Amino acid sequence: MIKYQISMKYFSFLFLLFVSTQGMGQAGLVAHFTFDKCGEIIDVTGVNNAAFPQGFANGIGCACGVRDSALVLGGAYTVGTTNYEDQIFLVGNYDNYFDDSDFTVSLYFKSTNLSGNRTLFAKLDSCTSQTGISLRYTAATSFVSAFVGENSSKKIEIFGKVNNQRCWHHVVLVKKGKRVRLYADGELLADKATISAMNVRNDAEFILGSGPCVGVTDFPFEGHIDELRVYNRALPFSEIQDIAYKTDLIGNKKDTLIVEGSYVDIYTTSTCATSFAWSPSDPSFGVDDPLVPNARITPPESGTYFLTMAHPEGCSATDSIHITVVNPDSLDCEVIYLPKAFTPNGDGLNDSYGISNPYAIVDFVSFEIFDRWGGRVFYTENAYDQWDGSFNNKKINPGVCVYRVVYNCKGEEKIKLGSLTILR
Repeated sequence: MIKYQISMKYFSFLFLLFVSTQGMGQAGLVAHFTFDKCGEIIDVTGVNNAAFPQGFANGIGCACGVRDSALVLGGAYTVGTTNYEDQIFLVGNYDNYFDDSDFTVSLYFKSTNLSGNRTLFAKLDSCTSQTGISLRYTAATSFVSAFVGENSSKKIEIFGKVNNQRCWHHVVLVKKGKRVRLYADGELLADKATISAMNVRNDAEFILGSGPCVGVTDFPFEGHIDELRVYNRALPFSEIQDIAYKTDLIGNKKDTLIVEGSYVDIYTTSTCATSFAWSPSDPSFGVDDPLVPNARITPPESGTYFLTMAHPEGCSATDSIHITVVNPDSLDCEVIYLPKAFTPNGDGLNDSYGISNPYAIVDFVSFEIFDRWGGRVFYTENAYDQWDGSFNNKKINPGVCVYRVVYNCKGEEKIKLGSLTILR
C-alpha cells in the first residue's frame, strides 16, 4: 500500500485554514428573515431587527418556498373602495450596515406579475436620490438591476439577465470597497467599480417589496420572497454558493453514462411545482411515466431528456439530463473516470464519490481513499460503491484526499492514482 504523507508544517497551515473558515456562512449575518413561520416576519439572528408590514388586506400570506414557506406580496390592489400596497418596512441598524462598510444582501424571489419594473427592495430618500441602494426585476427582459450610490459622481448601476428556465431566482448584491457585484442563479452578472469606496448611508427606510420609485418608474413587487439575508461583510462567491438552495432541478449528474439495457432512476430536488411533464414522452423513448418527476428512464439510445415543472402560479421551470448509452462490448478497461471533486452536504446533488464508469472494469480489485495525513478513510472491493465523505460516521473536513484504484485489464494489473477535493 502506498502511504501519502504531508509535512507537519503544511498540515498545520491546512488545519489553521480549516478552523478559520468554519462558520463563515454565518459570520457577519446581521439579519435573516426565513419567512418559515406563516403569518409572521421574524429575524432569526436575534439581532432584534423588526419588520412592520403595510397593506396585506387579507393578512400576511405565505406559500411554498425554497426551503419551507415564503412570504407572499400582493403588489398594489383594491379591496372594496380601499387601495392597498403590500410592503415590509425593515427597522434596525441598517443605516450602519449600508454605509462605507462592505455588505451583502441576498434573497430569493418568484414573480407572479410579469408586467413592468418591480421593486424588490430599496433604501432611498426619493426615486432621483443618488445615495442608497435598490434592486428591481423586469420580467419582460428577465433582467435584475441594482443601484448603489453615494452621490452623482460615485454611483454604480449594474444589471444582468436571470435564468428564465427557473421560477425561483437567487439574487445577491455585494459591495466590497469600491466594487459592486451582482449575482443571480449562481452566476456573476455584473462587476463594476467607482473611483473610491462609496458611503451609501442615508436615513431612508429599508423597504422590502416597494420603494420611492413605485408610481414613478416601478410597480410594487408582486410574488413570493424567501430567505432574505443581510451581511455586514462582502461574501465571496464560494459562500454565496453555500446559501444557494437547489430548487426545481434534476439531481442526477447532468451527463450520465449507462450500459445498453440499463436504466436511470431520476430524482429531483425540492420544488413547489404541482405538475410535471417529461420530453420526449413517447413510450419508445423509455420514460416509464412522463407525468411524474422521479421517473425511471430506460433509453434505447443516447439522448437528452427535459423535465418541465409547472408551479401553481403559472410559472414553469425546466431542467435536463443527457444520458449516453454505450455498448458494453465497446468499453475500454484501459480508461476509467473519477470526478475531481464532490460536495457531500446533503442537498441531493453530487453527494457521493466513486468511479464514473464502473461497468468498464470486469476484473476489479479495490478502491481506496486516503485523507491528507495518509490515513485510509474508504475501502471497497465493489466498483459500484460510493463514498459519502465520512469516516467512522464522522464527516471528513473539506480539503484534498487521494484515491487508489487497483484492477486487472487485459491480463495486466493496473493502478490508478489521483486526487479529489471535498467541498462543503
